[in-house]
Amino acid sequence: TGVSKYEPVALFRRPVLRHLPGRRFGAERVPGAGLFLMSFEEFLNHLSDILDVPVADLKPDVKLADLEGWNSMALVSFIAFGDEYLGKTFSARALAPCETIADLARVGGVNA
Repeated sequence: TGVSKYEPVALFRRPVLRHLPGRRFGAERVPGAGLFLMSFEEFLNHLSDILDVPVADLKPDVKLADLEGWNSMALVSFIAFGDEYLGKTFSARALAPCETIADLARVGGVNA
């Protein structure tokens, strides 16, 4: 019919393609579980966009408090990222105990 099944979606300054009928670009849906699987490298790429820092600066043991970009806006962006790409709803209270990037990944269900 000539209609594309992809639509461009702007997210954190970069256009991202999202597959319309239920599969999200960059994450694999687990049938029946309502979860999205994402590699740690993909997670770091998204976190790099949120924090506006190079991916090379992000390692699992880096403390969030040491990252200049980790602030309330980054927290809100991470909550939106979790909803859109991980299929999870986070509260600021649930993320408050996270001290490192590995902690964020663990809460998001991503293996560091």
